[in-house]
Amino acid sequence: MQHIRTTSPVTAGLILKLIVCGIALLTAATPARAKTLIQGGYVSGKAYLDMPNLRKIAYVTGLLEGMFLAPKLGGDRARMRWLAHCTESIGRRGVRDVIEHYLLEKNRTWDNRNPAKMYRAIAIGCRAGMKPRSASREARRDGGYITGREYLDMDGLRKRAYVAGLVEGVLLAPAFGVEAVTIQPFVECVDRLNWQGVRKAINAQLLGDASLWTLRDPASRYRAIIVGCGLGR
Repeated sequence: MQHIRTTSPVTAGLILKLIVCGIALLTAATPARAKTLIQGGYVSGKAYLDMPNLRKIAYVTGLLEGMFLAPKLGGDRARMRWLAHCTESIGRRGVRDVIEHYLLEKNRTWDNRNPAKMYRAIAIGCRAGMKPRSASREARRDGGYITGREYLDMDGLRKRAYVAGLVEGVLLAPAFGVEAVTIQPFVECVDRLNWQGVRKAINAQLLGDASLWTLRDPASRYRAIIVGCGLGR
């Protein structure tokens, strides 16, 4: 008969102590992961749901253009691949639908103005492979969806929705690896200008420089806001 060797209670207790100490040392050696801080925005869940469709599209256009500015602010392009792939597949109308679907299910977001809810809505919808009712393939050009001329041609309420989306998209930059300190001057700037001042700053730059009318790059709109705050040229 084969004898099975067992560990004595003393030895077992010593091993257990060593394992516990090892786990404690590993935990202590692992740096705590910093939480991503997303600053507050303008558009509550209810405000978004109450928008007519064209205004929702204007908001989503600004939101996506602001988010896609993250690499220019020091963000990690690799962390945006899922977003680029998904939005190319479903288009702005599909994004409009996944946000609406999420907000209708999460009524606690209806009074929340923080744009983190919009990020979660898009991330959940995209990663779950949702097939929005209005999905259609759509490619961005030069990082954006609309030209300066198309922005100027919007009515006042659509411009307001676009501007709110653009600002909130930039505020989401830390989700893509942008240091919070990098966008802090922008945060202080938009707090000072509010959305009306942001809209005026973008209007002023576009009306003063017709060469921007054919550009789709949202960086020009971002720079307009910075210039409007006196933070650059």
